[in-house]
Amino acid sequence: MVVWSYKNVLGALSAVFLESWIGPSGMPSSPEHLWFNSYTSRNVYDVWIYIGSQFALLFIAMAFALLFCTGLKMYQASRQERGLKAGFADLWLKEPPFLLGIGLAQSHIFTSGWYWFPAAVVRADVSMAVYTVFVRSVCGVICTVVITAITKWHRQHCKRERGKWDQDTLSARWVWALWIELFVRALPFCFAWQWSQLCHNMYFFGWFGCQWPYEECGKSTLWMWVFYCALFMFVAFHAVPKLQATAQTMQQLEESYGKTLCKNDKHLLRSQLITNQQFATFFSYGLGWGFTSVIATECKQHITPNCPESITASNVFYSVVTTIVLIFGVFCSVSHAFLGGFRLRRRADMIVTIDQGCAHQLFGDIDNDSNGYITRDELSDF
Repeated sequence: MVVWSYKNVLGALSAVFLESWIGPSGMPSSPEHLWFNSYTSRNVYDVWIYIGSQFALLFIAMAFALLFCTGLKMYQASRQERGLKAGFADLWLKEPPFLLGIGLAQSHIFTSGWYWFPAAVVRADVSMAVYTVFVRSVCGVICTVVITAITKWHRQHCKRERGKWDQDTLSARWVWALWIELFVRALPFCFAWQWSQLCHNMYFFGWFGCQWPYEECGKSTLWMWVFYCALFMFVAFHAVPKLQATAQTMQQLEESYGKTLCKNDKHLLRSQLITNQQFATFFSYGLGWGFTSVIATECKQHITPNCPESITASNVFYSVVTTIVLIFGVFCSVSHAFLGGFRLRRRADMIVTIDQGCAHQLFGDIDNDSNGYITRDELSDF
């Protein structure tokens, strides 16, 4: 709940920025041009305003998350001094509820690439489906390259310095390390959002001619989203195990031969490992966003009592019951079974790794400070 609320707050704040600085549309171009750039002075100016506003949004999101986590760390330290557990502070420091919102702000920055492509291509003799898919693909590839480079740097830097950061709690170095940690841990959400937008564009605009935000595609909008989720789930069910298996192979090669036989390919192996892990994560997040879009579309069409048009006691009761059934009876059960299968395969892969005598590769990745010992915190983080 907190995760989605923070993301929604940042989305609303972004809309306020854009409507205040660009205009009522809140976009740096027009739907007639599919939001591409006409390269008028006004259009170029609006794109730069859009980029600046998204950097400002990212800074605000990061600053609030940093202040909140610092307060939680102080609360945790005071509780530990008295021999007490910190409760929710331990949980939120381990899994900050702000990462989805930060990832959304990061994604908006990469999306700005869309607004630099020329609107002159928008003509009757040009396939807009192909053009928009091409633009989304370019944005996705740029996002992938940048995120892979940042993540690779962070893994190298973090493994050497994490022990020093943990011992230097609430110092300037610890705060800077936390800032970096929040930024990097939000990148998978940014990655997933970019590639989800490409999938949405291919499916809705390419097949049905429905434009963004894909919520008003006629009476069949709900069924479009349902079939999208089913198709996405089918692809993920077959793709994710292969991505995870390839990632495990890349990790084993890097650990075993990165300094010997594959010395020249060490950085390529690490990049491939990170990319495969990012795409495997993308399928999990993308499926969740697909389910939320099904609910949002159903709510707009008032097919069930989930979103009543008027507030009465009976409508509220039916809405609560319907929401519980949809969330826990349908989507949670499907998502749990879907993700549970992936987790089972991952545990099985770990067992196979140990059985093959390669346990040092698995546990070496858990040992973040490389001191030869695995602590409870390192095992929990893994």
